[in-house]
Amino acid sequence: MSAIKKRERVSILADVEGKLLAQIRSYKPNMLARLQSVLTENPEALRMIFENIHSVAKDAKEAEQGKQGAGSDPAPDNYVLMNIQKGPGLGESLSPEEGRKLIADISQDVPLDAWVNSKVMGVGALAKQLGIVPQTIANWRNQHKILALRKGVRNFVYPIRQFNRNAPVEGIAEVWKHFEDDETAWEWLVTKNYGMDGALPIDRLLEGRADEVVSAAEGSVDF
Repeated sequence: MSAIKKRERVSILADVEGKLLAQIRSYKPNMLARLQSVLTENPEALRMIFENIHSVAKDAKEAEQGKQGAGSDPAPDNYVLMNIQKGPGLGESLSPEEGRKLIADISQDVPLDAWVNSKVMGVGALAKQLGIVPQTIANWRNQHKILALRKGVRNFVYPIRQFNRNAPVEGIAEVWKHFEDDETAWEWLVTKNYGMDGALPIDRLLEGRADEVVSAAEGSVDF
């Protein structure tokens, strides 16, 4: 490969990388935490992304060759990469230094107080406060009677706002059924819901209005 062609490919890939990182930078803190968790637990996800990019590039190249018709020069191998920069893009590009800093930031634990809207405790401290054994908390989590938020790769913390005295508030398990994971369910519970006059769903659960909250959760497909 010539030095010019090599520099061209490096430049294109750097531009794409910068735009992807700019998009990631726009995510909410809880979305970044979920992204970190998914990539940590599913290393094959990155391989699937690369395979999808290859498939899209192949389809785009074939489509362009079809437009050119017989007798026209074939689209170059790097046709898709050459034309990525022609679209509106994903936002402002980042410099290599900004990209490296963003990757380092994403790899750190996202501060839970940025979105959880509740004091959180680890299993040991929570069990002590509630006067129960840690296994009870594990059972509640497995039954989705309480929501557990990831802190790091293997650890969980629990928002204490989901407890009424020393037991889970009624309705958590029914709400959880309508969301893809605990983090998304909890974010919905602590976000103002204008179908409930701007109240927080978790507060309505604490008031004993589980049926109202579960009904609202059923209609939250696009949350």
